[in-house]
Amino acid sequence: MVWIYISVLLLIFIFAVFCRVRNIKVIRVFGFELMSLLILSLIVIFIIGEVFLPMPQYYIKHEGSKKLNLNEVLEEETLRAGIEFDEGSFKILDSYGMHFNHLFLCSYEIDGKEEACFFHFEKNIFGNMKPRYPLKEINIITGRNNQDDYYRSYVEDGIFAEYLVTVGLGVDSSTSINFESNKYRISKTPQEGYFMWVEMIREPWKSYLVMLILYAGIIFIISRYQNNKIEPVKFYSKWKKGDKIFTCTKNVNP
Repeated sequence: MVWIYISVLLLIFIFAVFCRVRNIKVIRVFGFELMSLLILSLIVIFIIGEVFLPMPQYYIKHEGSKKLNLNEVLEEETLRAGIEFDEGSFKILDSYGMHFNHLFLCSYEIDGKEEACFFHFEKNIFGNMKPRYPLKEINIITGRNNQDDYYRSYVEDGIFAEYLVTVGLGVDSSTSINFESNKYRISKTPQEGYFMWVEMIREPWKSYLVMLILYAGIIFIISRYQNNKIEPVKFYSKWKKGDKIFTCTKNVNP
């Protein structure tokens, strides 16, 4: 879908340059302003491509008022990943929910020996979920060498936040793990047993908000110095049967 977004954006840019070069004020189709239609079409295509088309992929969902048992769902997902474990040994050790992600740390036993797996699920705006990565790439933590066994993952939760996730197994002789959080360096020693640390390290929406305010301020200042007599372009101008489908209005030079 990305190439479609880029194509429409490129078309909008080319159309804007064309109107500027030819000194065209507005081009209408059936009375509708063409530039506004292009922008509206980009929004509609984005909603279809990012919300409606991906919906079937988010197959983990609740049905009406029926509550979903995530323990059963994750147990099934683990079996689908090709992991056979002792019956009744599967359990969720920890979980962390975000706006568009959900993290789970689960454990099970194979012939009486415990190991853990880490799931990263994506969520859509309806709360339905799907695995972020193919199940064959599931992260397994065993600690069979009686040493620290951990790994890290970087999770972006839309524009809301970015997280550093550390998952592993701590033992009696665990050494401290070094990582940065909010521009500070932290050394943290895991407690004995399986653990999942989720540290928020950045909130992109704050910088986006500042940029939006700056751009809005610049546009407002520029508009204050423009000619107040310029007539704004209306989105729709009355069209009736028999009128031209395409109409073009050029700017009137003073």
